[in-house]
Amino acid sequence: GVQFVERGAIGKILEEQKLSLSGVVSGRDAVQVGKLLGADLLAIVEADEEGRHAIGVVVFDARTGERLAAR
Repeated sequence: GVQFVERGAIGKILEEQKLSLSGVVSGRDAVQVGKLLGADLLAIVEADEEGRHAIGVVVFDARTGERLAAR
């Protein structure tokens, strides 16, 4: 199954660990965040300045850090 988690909901966890989703651009970062969240995959959705429209997405294998897709 797939479970979606809002940025705000995981923000507290990341804040405690002094991490930011905006900094997740490498496989190493994705592995670290994936471990904290217990995730197999990590998809980072980039939005426009108003936060209304998705403008890109990057998907990582959260166990290996391999970048699986980007658009």
